[in-house]
Amino acid sequence: MEIPKDKILINPQEVMALTGLEYDCACKIIRELNEELKAKGYRTIRGKILKDYLFERLGGNYASI
Repeated sequence: MEIPKDKILINPQEVMALTGLEYDCACKIIRELNEELKAKGYRTIRGKILKDYLFERLGGNYASI
């Protein structure tokens, strides 16, 4: 699955495609990262995560994705 470069929010299926994780684990990661963002004062959307924040927290270089 290719994720458009201009896409800001990604869903569990896209997290699965990027990481190779199972659906439940992808959902758990999204929930945990959304909680981090809420604690920092950001608004979040259930079941979606900011693509850039996911990449930042995974600690990889995903500039080409």
